[in-house]
Amino acid sequence: MNVKFKSFESQYFKGSTGLHIISPTGLWLREIEDKKEYVINASHYSTLDSTLQNVIIFEFGEEEKFLRRIDASEVKMSDDHWDLSNVSVVKINQTPESYINMRMKFNLSIKKIEQNFRSADTISFWKLPDYIQNLEKSGFTARKHKVYFHYLLSFPFILIAMVLLGCSLSIRKSRNKNQFINILVGIIIGIIFHFSTDVLRTIGMSGTLPIFFATYGVPLISIFFLLGILIHTEDG
Repeated sequence: MNVKFKSFESQYFKGSTGLHIISPTGLWLREIEDKKEYVINASHYSTLDSTLQNVIIFEFGEEEKFLRRIDASEVKMSDDHWDLSNVSVVKINQTPESYINMRMKFNLSIKKIEQNFRSADTISFWKLPDYIQNLEKSGFTARKHKVYFHYLLSFPFILIAMVLLGCSLSIRKSRNKNQFINILVGIIIGIIFHFSTDVLRTIGMSGTLPIFFATYGVPLISIFFLLGILIHTEDG
């Protein structure tokens, strides 16, 4: 259901009808323009000049009739068109044609493509490393997916911190009859803990914080702090 929601969101709210797939062979796109359908493959994206490298475009007409194949060594993308360099055009039963430059109308930009990559929370934990590797191999940033992957790995530390919090608040149960205060303190600390975890994770996705500190910082600090409180309370 989450994957389906992301598909509807990209189509109706982000203005993109294309299908975007990252695989070991690079980036795959599907776009419909003027009753024509295009299937596009690019082996790599250059972040320095916002260009796609080694691009293959398959153009189809009505009823999925193949029209032509366009190969380009480099594609410069803008909001409403693509500029192709070193182009070779192949049609059925015709001699291939070569062009130095060619311009094609596409409503696809790098920004739109990156917005419609699969969200990390819609990908299986076991498939995330391969997806991250394919993203980086194609030249795109995978920081958000890396942060989410390490966030999942930090779950055991989060659970340990919550257990230690419960132990710290309940170890004096026989000596403290007013448990309502302990329950209230536990709820407040739990809310602060999860809020801090989400804030640091968001900052880590923006690239301001290292991934390790953004995902493991709050749980590990909380564990050591609560262990100190627990040891001190038990010794007392």
